[in-house]
Amino acid sequence: MNIHVTIHLIQSDTLSLLAKDNYHKKSAKSNLDQSSDETFTSQLRDDTYTFVKLKEAHGTVSVCTPGLCCHANYSTVSESPFGNEMFAFGAFNGHHKYPTGYYIQACILLKCASMEENSCGSSTTTSSTIFKSFAIEGNFSNETYVYPEVILNDLQIISGNETDYSGHKMVVSSFNNPLVYAMLFGRTYTLDTSTAVIRRRALLQQKLQLGRRRTVKNLK
Repeated sequence: MNIHVTIHLIQSDTLSLLAKDNYHKKSAKSNLDQSSDETFTSQLRDDTYTFVKLKEAHGTVSVCTPGLCCHANYSTVSESPFGNEMFAFGAFNGHHKYPTGYYIQACILLKCASMEENSCGSSTTTSSTIFKSFAIEGNFSNETYVYPEVILNDLQIISGNETDYSGHKMVVSSFNNPLVYAMLFGRTYTLDTSTAVIRRRALLQQKLQLGRRRTVKNLK
């Protein structure tokens, strides 16, 4: 019985790996094929995001990570908006390990917790940088369900009526609010099963090892 279960899990792992490979190939197709500026990495919710810093009062930025490219254009009220607050635009495509593990794709425009790059992704709830408008889009996989989210100063949530979302692109015009973050959060539910398969396989291996130890002990 253990042999049959092991074979079944190996077959499931193989199918999962093929699904992952196909997922990354599909999501890699994009005309947003390179980042617009020098990139850096920082942790957001225990995931390593690739970021570019916002430098101008108005502009466009692009950032790519393997399998996903994100693009944003924005406009701020001030002509020198980033002297006291750092903003960055980031991308992530992969397995989010906490708390139980699942696959995500994400494009995020956020305020960093300080003026240091490694603070981008750390918790912050306030912002004084007012954006007139912004738009975010990404070449998300066809298997990914994408959810837009916009958080204002003091963690206020923007009304859905103020957000125009279609075709994996979010547009917020006439915004005129201090921004904490704006995000396109994608969930690839079809790959979640692979995480469960890996967990079951690890549990099976533990049980088999425990069974072997008991057998050896009984033989002694």
